Amino acid sequence: MNKTRRKNIDKILLALEQSMYELMSERDDEQEYFDNMPESFQGAEQGEKSESAINSLTELIDNMESGIDEIKENCGI
Repeated sequence: MNKTRRKNIDKILLALEQSMYELMSERDDEQEYFDNMPESFQGAEQGEKSESAINSLTELIDNMESGIDEIKENCGI
């Protein structure tokens, strides 16, 4: 891979990492919302939706982190 492509990929990875950190912040806010929810709401539809969102965001973050690491390793960045 030439220097120009490597530099472009590095910029893209930085943007992906920033997006990942923003998603982490949103996930943490949702987790705090869920944790502060009355127990009766946690087991209800509202709580289930919140918990589902937390799980989906966590999975997305984990996948992004793995993908970023793999690209860095394979592209020598």
